[in-house]
Amino acid sequence: MMIIAIICSFVVGAALALLVVRKVATSKIDKFISGIQNYQGTIARFMERYFAPDEFRLFVSNLKENLSQKIYARLSDKSFGDDVSHVTLGYVQDKLSGNREETQQDNQGFLKSTFRAIKNAVKGGAETILEANRGSIEERLSEKINEVISADGYAIVSNIVDKEVDKILSMPVAKLFEGNEQLITSLRQKVHKAF
Repeated sequence: MMIIAIICSFVVGAALALLVVRKVATSKIDKFISGIQNYQGTIARFMERYFAPDEFRLFVSNLKENLSQKIYARLSDKSFGDDVSHVTLGYVQDKLSGNREETQQDNQGFLKSTFRAIKNAVKGGAETILEANRGSIEERLSEKINEVISADGYAIVSNIVDKEVDKILSMPVAKLFEGNEQLITSLRQKVHKAF
């Protein structure tokens, strides 16, 4: 009987200890998530808390390089030039035929005035020419796009990626959580389930 009482005491003690550990762990995790959610320092400064300076620079450098390589690999695929030329000529054709609604950007930009001038100058002739030669025009445009990508694409992509990563790293951490209350709630629930 004594052994059963000892075993029961041990089991109850272990269960209580687990509940206390769970409560402490989830409380600390909630506090950590709240701290991150309200942290006004930049993402870079936050990450520097967990990485040595050289490790962080290497991490950012590798991130930029990997993103640039992956994006460039997609852009350098011949089908990208085909896709861009197809969409571009479709846009031009729609503008010339008057089937495309003008966007606010068009109203402020070069495209509206250019298409209006072309339309007025050729009175529908450009639409006919484009329609009759669309395949060859698309092919030549695709070749030019692919040439530019081949010659300068990696530098262009790398420059854009560098600027965007730097912009993200300079954002306040709290800004990442703005409007993402559902994500935070989901994260807390998953952490609580894990314990």
